[in-house]
Amino acid sequence: MNSGAAILVQDTCALIDLLSLDLMRCIEESGRRIHISEYVYAEVLRAHQTAQIDSLIVGGLIVVDKVPNDDMIDEYRTRFAGLSVADCSMIDLSQRVGGVLVTTDEKLKRVCLSMELEVHGVVWIIEIMVTERMIDVGLAITKLDLYAEVNKRAPLKLIEELKRKLSPE
Repeated sequence: MNSGAAILVQDTCALIDLLSLDLMRCIEESGRRIHISEYVYAEVLRAHQTAQIDSLIVGGLIVVDKVPNDDMIDEYRTRFAGLSVADCSMIDLSQRVGGVLVTTDEKLKRVCLSMELEVHGVVWIIEIMVTERMIDVGLAITKLDLYAEVNKRAPLKLIEELKRKLSPE
């Protein structure tokens, strides 16, 4: 992922996790932008994250896609039972803008992989930030520990693997 070149496309939970982990500034400093669909934006509003998200939209870090391809979203909903409209809108957006889809949803991840879309999780974002020297190893480990605390469904195995990788003894 080249700094500034890639677009991060988020699902709602991943976006809220990045807010909770206070990683938005690092993403912004990398020159990247986060693209979300209007459906994800609506979910974020329901999660009461309005003020934070709106300030990031005004600042240009988050871009809300207002022209979804509803026909494709409907097709994905039919094709991939169990995915939400927001999930399918992110597949559509990823197809149209060519970004990396960052998700915490395993079903969405499996679907994206089956479609040969680049898909990762929040742990990968933290790893990229260390690789690109946006944060140091100590801060990364602190963020990983915090992730396990703030999200009870965080991938504990991946968190521990990255912690071991970052601090080999």
